[in-house]
Order: sequence, then structure tokens, then C-alpha cells
Amino acid sequence: MRARWFGVALVIGLIAYGCAAHAEMHPAISSPSQIRLPLDAFKMTDEEYLARKRAIAIVGRACMSRFSLDWPVPRRTHPRLRTTERRYGVVGIETAERWGYHPPIDEVADRQARLDEQAEDSQPAAAQAVWIGARRMYGHVAVPLGGCFGEAEHLLEQRLPAADLQLAERLDAAASATAERDPRVHAAFDAWRDCMRQAGLSYADPWAANNDPAWAANPGPDGVVAGPTPREREVARADAACRSRVDLVGIWVATEADHQRRLIDAHRAELATVRRWLDAERSLINATLATAASR
Repeated sequence: MRARWFGVALVIGLIAYGCAAHAEMHPAISSPSQIRLPLDAFKMTDEEYLARKRAIAIVGRACMSRFSLDWPVPRRTHPRLRTTERRYGVVGIETAERWGYHPPIDEVADRQARLDEQAEDSQPAAAQAVWIGARRMYGHVAVPLGGCFGEAEHLLEQRLPAADLQLAERLDAAASATAERDPRVHAAFDAWRDCMRQAGLSYADPWAANNDPAWAANPGPDGVVAGPTPREREVARADAACRSRVDLVGIWVATEADHQRRLIDAHRAELATVRRWLDAERSLINATLATAASR
């Protein structure tokens, strides 16, 4: 009898281990903030892009001063919309209920972005032209190629190692396309589609739901698409619930990560150069911002 119970316990243990291993291979994802991919290590983060923009403005102001002009330094530190937010469509029931298929904009970041844009747009036409290099001379002083923006970018990055800075994006796009053709993702799409049918909804795949023309047919008073309709929220909620039920995003992310790792292995030397460039760029940006903050 004890031997029989030992065997049952062993089977249960193996099942539990198998379930744990499966969960580790395909982690459940309920928020875009949980999405991590191998190629992320070879890209700047959303916050780093904004920090770079601030650093360029700080360096570029010295150039602008040669023309007795000024340029505002943007203050925004967080993105309006993270790059992972809609990478796989709608993720998370709460987000779906509030935003439907509309992009979930960070309202605080959006307000600051608008203030930054207003600060730039309010600059005199001459300052805007000198900043972007839209004119070759201002007064009797030559405007640098690419304007003061171009000069600042060059000064900030002139000593950085040469690197193919678009490589990670190209590999990312290739892995994304391959993942959507992968049988594992196809099977998850099929399970999602069956779940949606049980909810009375018929879409060929998650992108068909995401890109339903009905969601763009809700114009606001100024002609801009307004917020989501109750119907859009209802469909998005069902979509998010089905994604969670069949672990669609977890499987999708894990599959894409597999393809990204293969591409990283095939381009290890080139990506190592990109990594060195990013490390050096981060150091320069941080030093520039720290110096400006100490003044």
C-alpha cells in the first residue's frame, strides 16, 4: 500500500514539476510591464531616449548662444506610451475596460510632453530654423550642418565606437514576423479564436480584433478619434480575458524570445559593438545631465 502511495506521490510530483516548468517556459503575462525580450539589451529604453533628447538640448544651447538665440530643454522623463504597451495588442483586463483598443496614454507624461512641445513651438522662427539647420546662415554666422541639434548630437557622440545602431531593430522585426508564423503561436491564436467564439465574437486572429475599423469610427468634435465606445470596451475585455485564459501573450513572448536568441547568436560580434556604443552613450548622457543639474 505504501509503495502504491509512493508511486502516486511521484506521479503527482512529476506533474507539478512539469506544470512549473511549463509556467517557466511560458510565463503568464497580465501587464505590458512584464514583457522582457532578449534584444532589449541592445536598445535604449524609453526613458533613455528622453534623457538623450534632454542631453542634446543642453549641449545644443551653447551652439544657439553663438547666434544670441536660446532653445528649451525638455522636462519630460517618462514616455506617453511605452514601446511594449501594444506590441502584442491589448494586455490586461483593467486596461481593456478603460481604454479598449485605444493606446493607454500616460496622462501625466502626456501633459508634460504637450508643455515641451509648446515650449519648442513658441520659439521664434529664426531659432527653430537654426536649431534644425533649415537655413545656412544667420546674420553673418554660418549655421552648422544639421543645425545646432546636429552639432550637439555630433559633439555628444563623436567619440563613440562605430556600430550598426539599426541592427537590433531589424533583428527585432525579423523575429517578430517569424514568431507569428511559428506553430506555437498559431496554436495559441486558434485557442484564442475558439475562446472569442464562445463569447459570441468572430475574429480571424488578435490583430483582426485590434484593427477592427469600427474602433476608428468614433470621431470627436474636432475630427480626431474620440475615446473607446462601450462596444469597443466590451470586445477588448473579452479579448484580454481570452488571452489570459489560453496564455496567448505568454506563449507569444516566449516564442519570439526563442527566435531573438537565435538571431543574437548569429550576430553576436556586431551586437557586442552595439552594446559598447550603448554603454558609452549612457555614460555621456548621464554625465551631461549631472553637470547641468549641478550648475
